[in-house]
Amino acid sequence: MYTKDQLEAQLKNHAKSAMFERDFMLAFNKHLNEKKEGAFKNESEKKDWKEYRLKPAVQKFEPFSVEGDDAKFHKAKWTEFMKDACFYYDSPSVRDEWEMREKLQFRYDDLFAESWRPPLQTRRELVQWTCEKRNAYLSEKQAPEDLLEDCGNYSMLLRKYGPNYDTLKAKLGFVRGLWDENNQ
Repeated sequence: MYTKDQLEAQLKNHAKSAMFERDFMLAFNKHLNEKKEGAFKNESEKKDWKEYRLKPAVQKFEPFSVEGDDAKFHKAKWTEFMKDACFYYDSPSVRDEWEMREKLQFRYDDLFAESWRPPLQTRRELVQWTCEKRNAYLSEKQAPEDLLEDCGNYSMLLRKYGPNYDTLKAKLGFVRGLWDENNQ
């Protein structure tokens, strides 16, 4: 004869076994039904394509504008163009040239009536070209003479639109060899 504890243990084991068999049969039947449903489908029809959605290849960009800019001369937009040119690399890599070309075309294409191709080999060439195009644009719009820049004075253009090297020198403690003392 069995004791009360032994009977309870057998009943528990029997209940666990019955629940396992029931759950196993449900899962097995579900799997079997999925197999039967997909027997005549190819692999692409079996996939849930909601999981594989791609991001759009072309991003929609908003047009670049400068707050408070005038409609006739675009002084602020040309100032931003000059700043972008002055903050360009002295000797850029091919990737830097490509990124700058994309940036300039996206931001400033509306300033030019026809196609344009800025020289991106050095910062000096880009600043010079941008200054000349700016002066030509403003002259075409009959802008006052005080808006035109002296494109031959590269260091003045860098001081006006480019990075402030004096604050950087103070932060770095005037480390020798970082700047050409004759040029700055």
